[in-house]
Amino acid sequence: MPGNALTIPEILTRIGFFLPSWVANPRPNHNGNCGYVPYLDRPRTLLNCMLVSKQWYQVMTPILWYTCLAPRIRAVPAATFERFHHHVRILELKDSNTFFPWSAFQCRQLLDLTITVRSNLDFCKELVRVNPDLKSLWWNGMIGWTKAPLDPELFSGLKRLESLTLIQWDGSGELLAHTLRVVAKTLTNLDLRFITGVKIRDITWTDKGVSPEDIVDSSGRGDSRAGNGCHEQKAKLLKFSLCLPLLRDLSLSLSKGGRLESLVSCCPGLESLVLSAHDRADLDRVAQGIRSSCPKLRSLRVQSYMTPTRILPLLRSCPSTPGLQVLSLYLSHLEADVASVILIHASTLTNLNLTISLSYGPFLPPIVRLLEGCQQLETLSLEVHEGCGIDLLAAFGSRPWGCRRLKTLCLNLAFKLGDTWPPGEGTRRETSSEALEEASRDDEALYDISSARPAMGWLLASGRRDDRLGHTDKLRMLFKMIERFELKDLRFVKWNYRTYMRARPLQS
Repeated sequence: MPGNALTIPEILTRIGFFLPSWVANPRPNHNGNCGYVPYLDRPRTLLNCMLVSKQWYQVMTPILWYTCLAPRIRAVPAATFERFHHHVRILELKDSNTFFPWSAFQCRQLLDLTITVRSNLDFCKELVRVNPDLKSLWWNGMIGWTKAPLDPELFSGLKRLESLTLIQWDGSGELLAHTLRVVAKTLTNLDLRFITGVKIRDITWTDKGVSPEDIVDSSGRGDSRAGNGCHEQKAKLLKFSLCLPLLRDLSLSLSKGGRLESLVSCCPGLESLVLSAHDRADLDRVAQGIRSSCPKLRSLRVQSYMTPTRILPLLRSCPSTPGLQVLSLYLSHLEADVASVILIHASTLTNLNLTISLSYGPFLPPIVRLLEGCQQLETLSLEVHEGCGIDLLAAFGSRPWGCRRLKTLCLNLAFKLGDTWPPGEGTRRETSSEALEEASRDDEALYDISSARPAMGWLLASGRRDDRLGHTDKLRMLFKMIERFELKDLRFVKWNYRTYMRARPLQS
């Protein structure tokens, strides 16, 4: 029998249920699928557990120091960090008024590294160089301060790098292309923002008759069935061209200083594309790259406001087979042609996010068409900045929705002063006294809604309740609409930046 009962595995297992859990720390990244690092939500609890025995101390010390974000580095004494820095696997260095301890640059077993510093650039480069097992690197070069160009040789030792984010770097003289080429064999996620000095010829194909798919098969490896002559041709192309065969997620900020549009053509296995483009970005080149080289694209997010004329070629280039699953657009206004192209992907689209700046023109019928046609939607987000919210609510209720599988509905609508429901003179329509009493009771309940006090079958999950005069009637009509259309799978409603959660299942 062990001398200490706390060393018995069964007891350790039970106690493990009370230990702090890992939570996700969001990292600035405009790709929704990535950018999170794990850290402990209650490290003080783990510190107390470490005092139980020497064995617990030895086991839990690496867990405590696994993730070391910038606030902890600045908080702990330099001597303490020097003692435990060899346990760190996820490190974050950010600019502050305090200097980082020298030992922060001595970590040699990192898996995830974030760098956002103006000074000590040489030390940061050495830190990257001595960590060949890095799987994720997020590096803001702060070109406005450092004037530093990319160094391809610095990345040549990163043989396991899967995720790379580069922000504010000088990629002129084919430095960006050379940097990407040395990590191309392992890279699956790439995020480039504000890269200057890149020219189109730096990353375009040297042989116009060969596409990326001719060089790599669907698995990202060369075709083993090809002859020696074919292998020699492919080796030559790989030497003088840029191909990212394993890349699945690509985020590009198409700024004025760099021409990154052609990079899309270098990703034959691309599944997710995020774009932030200035007014002069060559979106036709992006569309051409999607059409010719990205048959597996399933997710498209455009995070800059565009007119329908600019966005249509991009949407039409997306493959209809297998079809888009995620689509997020920022539009100056919505037209029928845009809705028609979106409906091409109606059989596969599960997540649709539309942010519309203006509401001029007949934009209500296209929205109704999307609600009717996109029957596989699970998440729908609609934000309209111009004050036409009351007309949108009326349009929503005019026809039954086809998206019966909807689980999350996000509506951020602007209302004009004095808007009431129903719109126009409908507020004076003849209504039975019973209906008026029910509406009055619902409005009072919505006025007092909270996380513990439901109203109309819903709870306030986050945000303060909307107690502004005249706004509860619109929320009441939305909940009535949800009940009338029998959206039984709907669990969350985000209404003007407040989140409501269903308190009870919808009655059949």
